[in-house]
Formats: sequence, C-alpha cells, structure tokens
Amino acid sequence: MKNEKAKHTPGPWVIYAGNEGKPVIHSPEYEKNAGGGIIGIAVLQTVGEESQRQANAALIAAAPELMNACQMAVNEMPGNEQGQKIASMLRAAIAKAEGK
Repeated sequence: MKNEKAKHTPGPWVIYAGNEGKPVIHSPEYEKNAGGGIIGIAVLQTVGEESQRQANAALIAAAPELMNACQMAVNEMPGNEQGQKIASMLRAAIAKAEGK
C-alpha cells in the first residue's frame, strides 16, 4: 500500500445531535482550521429508530480510524493462505472506501 495523503476530511470524526435528532458527523480539527462553526461530513437522514441512526453515525464516525487500521494491517498479514485471504479482504475494503 502506498502511503498517500488522505483525500477525505482527516479524523477524528465525532457525532453531535443535529436538527430533528438527526446525528451529524463532523471534524473538530477541520473546524479549528476553517474558522469555527460546525462543518458537517455527513448528516444521517435515515428512516428508522433513533438507536439505528446512532449506530450508523458511530460506524461512520469511526471510519478514519478503521481506514488507518486496515492500511496498517494489510501489510502485516502472514503469507499463509488465511493471512492472504484477510489481506485481500482488507484491500477490497480500502478500495471501496477510496471509491475505487
């Protein structure tokens, strides 16, 4: 894996309660650099229970850390069949996250 600069808003991402109880994912670091205010990365508009919206928001907010962990782990997989299977799954997840 190449160590490229991320094209997404850098993490950490956090959740705050937006309008009508819809969770908003944002980056506090980006806000400092942008002169304040809430800069939303995503607003969960999903229909469903509040617990489902919160669970989805938590998963999205964890994305930068999950991406970093996947990028680090893919190079540490053992060369055996199971390790290569896991590395392949990690590469596929990374590619999906990068929009490839």
